[in-house]
Formats: sequence, C-alpha cells, structure tokens
Amino acid sequence: MLHPRFLSASLLAILAFSGLSQAASIATGPMETSYSGSGTPSINTSTTVARDLSNLSGLTPGQSIQIEFTQTDPVAWEGYFFYPAGELQLTWTATVEINVDGNIFTYTDTWTLGPATVPEGGPSGVYGFQLGSEPVPRWFVVPWGTDLSNVTVTLRDLTSISAGYFDESSMSLSGILTTSTVPEPSAILLTAIFPAALLIRRRRK
Repeated sequence: MLHPRFLSASLLAILAFSGLSQAASIATGPMETSYSGSGTPSINTSTTVARDLSNLSGLTPGQSIQIEFTQTDPVAWEGYFFYPAGELQLTWTATVEINVDGNIFTYTDTWTLGPATVPEGGPSGVYGFQLGSEPVPRWFVVPWGTDLSNVTVTLRDLTSISAGYFDESSMSLSGILTTSTVPEPSAILLTAIFPAALLIRRRRK
C-alpha cells in the first residue's frame, strides 16, 4: 500500500524537478507615499516605480510568463492626526497596482483600529505608526510576447479617520518582481500522477 505522505513527497519532488524556470528578479523599493498639509479626514496619495523585466534569458520561448510580486516586509504607515472626544475609528488601506503592458493587477491590504470611545487627542496631535498584514506572494500570468520593458508598481495610501483629521501621512513598501516560465505538463509528471490516482481508487474499493 502506498502511504499518502510518500505519495505527496514524491509528487512534490517531481513538481520541483519540472518547476518554473526563472529569468529576472528585481527589487521595487523602498516606495513611499507622502502627505503633509492642511487637515484632511482621508488620504489619497500614491507613488509609482517602473522596472524593466524584458530580459527573458532563462525563460522558455513561446510559453506563458508568470510574474510574481513579493513584499519583503509588511506595509508600514506613520503620521500625525487630531481627533475630538467621542467615538473614533481609523482605517488604514494600502492598494498595490501592477501594470504590465496595460494588464492591471491590484490587491488591497486594510486594517482598522476601533471603533472606540476616546478622550480628545490634544492640541499637538497624536503620532501613530502601524504595520499591515504579513506579506504573501502575489502572482499572475501574461502571454509570451507581452511587453515587459516598463512594468510599473503603484502604492496608494487611502487611510481615513472617522472623526478628526490627518496633517501628515506616509506609507512605505518594498518588494521584489520575479519572472518565470509557466511549465507545460510534463510526461514525467503525468506518468507519476496517473498510477497514483489508480492506486488511490483501488484502495477505496
């Protein structure tokens, strides 16, 4: 009888053997948005960087290209805000937009504080520092032939406060863009999966 753990380990080894071939890995940061000015209850600032991923050496010609964006750290926010006594909620929202030859991929990280009843923040305001969620890799696939010479990454700060205002707000992000070939199903992989499926089916009879 084939043990399930052995089966999983075997398939993982085959997947690793027939896995992605990598071409480029380029850092995108640090990126930082910045707001400083008159009091506002909501922030809408952004910053954009452009990177050239057109070096395709190491990729398989004609096959689709996977682009992976991995944050090296959580999104970081800091700023000054003012608020009156009463109910208060702060919502931090970071939106990341990746544009690859007109193909746009976005994801959002949102976290909150409150609602809670608080005393007045005071005439000099309150300094805050916050970290977003633990980063996870994000990836998407584009066809071979897509123009990768001007891949842009945009970080947008959409932080808001339910009562009061910000007079300073900045958000920062660092990450890495990686390109790799999306592998076609290999004969080795198929010959390993089909007998395993037959063994599993026989065991259930």
